[in-house]
Amino acid sequence: LREWANSLDPKPKNGQGQGQGQGKGDKVEIDLETLIALKRIMNQEHALRERTRDIEKMLKRNLSRIDKAEMAKADKKKAKKDLGMKQIDRCEKLAVTQEEIRDILDGVSGRVEDPRFQKIMKYLSGAMVDVNYQLKQLDTGKKTIGAETDIIDIIARMLQSAGKGQSQSQAQM
Repeated sequence: LREWANSLDPKPKNGQGQGQGQGKGDKVEIDLETLIALKRIMNQEHALRERTRDIEKMLKRNLSRIDKAEMAKADKKKAKKDLGMKQIDRCEKLAVTQEEIRDILDGVSGRVEDPRFQKIMKYLSGAMVDVNYQLKQLDTGKKTIGAETDIIDIIARMLQSAGKGQSQSQAQM
């Protein structure tokens, strides 16, 4: 995974400095519109991860309150059932949001023909499908949050790499 992201920002070969000995084909060219779309996708994924994290914290806090509350066993069972129903609703909304983000990502992926870019975009789309599945399984824990973080980190790396490429090409002008 990291190797794919690193392929967007190749290191100089044979001890040569930046800009020396690197052909135009070494760097993935990403247009400004695509960069802006990727930044928006990353921000949406970040917001989704924060909502996922908040829902997980809320679930744990509410379960703890129910367990500590002095109430009849039947009342605790009903309270947990109600909490579970709320969790289902919240996770369904998160899953729909993840689907929407993935649809946007899939639309963006066709903008750059470079096979390295396509490979990363395919991986990101698959990772978003996995997160969607986890959310539908009501998993708002570490595994889901970690997968969301990986998606964010990969897109951030792509943006960082593309930013370096644009700075270098402007400096050469």
